[in-house]
Amino acid sequence: MAASEPEDRDKTLLWLSRPYGTHCLKEYEVFLKGSAAYDVWQFFGNRDHYGILAYAAEITHNDGKKILGNLYELDFGQHSKHVEEKALPMDYVRVVYEHGSRKQPVIKTVSREDDLLFGKYLYSEYMTNESDAHRYILCEEKQNRDRFKQGDFQKHIESLRAGRIRTEARRIADKIRTLEKPNSPDREYFMAEISKVFTALASSEDLECLYHMMPYKEYSFSEIKGQYGIYVFVSKEENRNRKIQNRKKERK
Repeated sequence: MAASEPEDRDKTLLWLSRPYGTHCLKEYEVFLKGSAAYDVWQFFGNRDHYGILAYAAEITHNDGKKILGNLYELDFGQHSKHVEEKALPMDYVRVVYEHGSRKQPVIKTVSREDDLLFGKYLYSEYMTNESDAHRYILCEEKQNRDRFKQGDFQKHIESLRAGRIRTEARRIADKIRTLEKPNSPDREYFMAEISKVFTALASSEDLECLYHMMPYKEYSFSEIKGQYGIYVFVSKEENRNRKIQNRKKERK
């Protein structure tokens, strides 16, 4: 949608990817308090950031067959706080037609019908009375991104994979550590389920890497009869305060 909009409109998007869904929001709306985009960004920004990735995407080219642009990785926690500090109030909606535009209150539903005076409906956008300050914020955001170092996309994908495995290993170890008593069906082991989000994305190699990151001596990955999922079983005699492994350990 953004790629097909007029050239004079800002085409920078903020992309939020999380384990159970994704959101692609217009940057200029994220910096307007009260907009749906702002509310979504802050809703997840004020919660646990487990598994969340955030990027700014600048669309630079669209030839009808492919869309090109620049992708910038964001620290979501810091960025959501930054947005909360910088965002301006949303004051009205600007409805744009082929031969002019109208202002209307934000509480009123926007009609996409053509206008008798201004002709064909083109688009609508949230606006602030502090338009100069809003443009300055967006310009400053772009300037800050322009100072980012150029990255290697393939290396970034690999680092995401490694980070995802490490994060899941820490989550499991933390869960096992906090259990007060063995919770396996036979009460002989401490048990924690491997995240279904992780297993849905994981290859057999990813699961092997996860196995080797576990900080225990006596443990196993197994299923439970009658239940869906993979579980980590840790001996009740095990020291559960060890930190996860930073590298593969040798199988005996």
